Amino acid sequence: MDEKAGQDVEKEMKKDEATTYQVTYGVTGGAAESIAYDDASAKGSSEVPAEGGKAPKLPWRKTVTLKGSAAPTVVAVVAEGGGEVTCSVTYQDRQG
Repeated sequence: MDEKAGQDVEKEMKKDEATTYQVTYGVTGGAAESIAYDDASAKGSSEVPAEGGKAPKLPWRKTVTLKGSAAPTVVAVVAEGGGEVTCSVTYQDRQG
């Protein structure tokens, strides 16, 4: 790759990293012991409950702003006897 092409790629990558977008995480169903999700904090992810806290009440929703190419991720740990739990990510009114 020539030097100009390398500079162009680097420029595009920096532009992508500056881009922000919002997603809404959702968890529905029986009972969850905890929920972990990616956010834009310095540590990159958060968990509900924080250590020693109460289990999250379902249904649960949280809107966060992510940067660049960060992939939105939400994971729920099902509580014992909690049945089924469904996690979702909504972006621009499209749920996945």
